[in-house]
Amino acid sequence: MNNQQAENLKLNVTRINSYLLRSNKELKKLRSDRINFIRTQEKKEQAKEKENRIEAPKMGVGKTLGGVKNFLMAGPRSIFDRILDFLGLIVLGTVVTELPNIIKQIDSILNSSFIKGVGGLFGYMGDRLMSLAKFVGLVDKNEQDQIIKDGQEIERLSMR
Repeated sequence: MNNQQAENLKLNVTRINSYLLRSNKELKKLRSDRINFIRTQEKKEQAKEKENRIEAPKMGVGKTLGGVKNFLMAGPRSIFDRILDFLGLIVLGTVVTELPNIIKQIDSILNSSFIKGVGGLFGYMGDRLMSLAKFVGLVDKNEQDQIIKDGQEIERLSMR
């Protein structure tokens, strides 16, 4: 090998070496940038989850306190609105205390002979309409069977 070729070979080796060093340095930088990006994304995700937890609607006492705050911050209202609110609360309290009596009254009305008679009348009318629908052919057999079955179930429940 002559001196010129040795110099060229040495120059090529130096260039390859510097290129490899530069590439390794860039590769390390890219890897560290990727790791930093992933960490930043995770921190953003955690911050978003924490924000959602903080801003989520509260249950129980917090919700009640929020309702009181909204009521107090609602601004001025007329005396008529305040009277209606007061009367509404009184009526609501009365309904809650008298609820068992109200249920008994409704049950006695539903079990009265008048309601049973009206139910029988509607049952009779329904039977006649079904007979007419069968005659004309408006309802197919499966629907007829289902309607009859439902009618029998209603009749069974009303006899209790």
